[in-house]
Amino acid sequence: MTNTMMFRHVGLVGLLGISLLAGEVARAEEDGGALFVSRCVACHQNGGVGMPGEFPPLAGRLGFIAQRDGGRDYLIDVLLFGLRGKIHAQGNDYAGYMPSFNKLNDEQIAALLRYATGIKAPAADIQASQLAAARAKAKSVQDVAAERAALEKTGKLP
Repeated sequence: MTNTMMFRHVGLVGLLGISLLAGEVARAEEDGGALFVSRCVACHQNGGVGMPGEFPPLAGRLGFIAQRDGGRDYLIDVLLFGLRGKIHAQGNDYAGYMPSFNKLNDEQIAALLRYATGIKAPAADIQASQLAAARAKAKSVQDVAAERAALEKTGKLP
């Protein structure tokens, strides 16, 4: 093999590697949407519009919450540890149940949250490393409910 042929071969392998990496990044983002459809739509409906009296709307709200101090951590905790009981959102009461998604890996939950916060709002930059750190600080559903109550008192939840 001549030097020229070897350089072409190395160049093609490099381009293939870059292409595969770009595809993996794109698939990770797409997985957030697929996870939303498979895990969230049954309750929160297509487009994250919610179900009156049962499940609050997510569209526009999650992006707003994620931008508030403590909001991103709260959203991560809700997906990792779940939430139960009555909540108040956008002037309405909801008596729903949010299961823990802790069986999903950190990248899957991060992708799901990036997708969900981006419905009718700028998506939050939530990374798997943030999920790993939160997962290490296990919380109960009561802890998450107390976290929500604290955010509500400060007006950080719509």
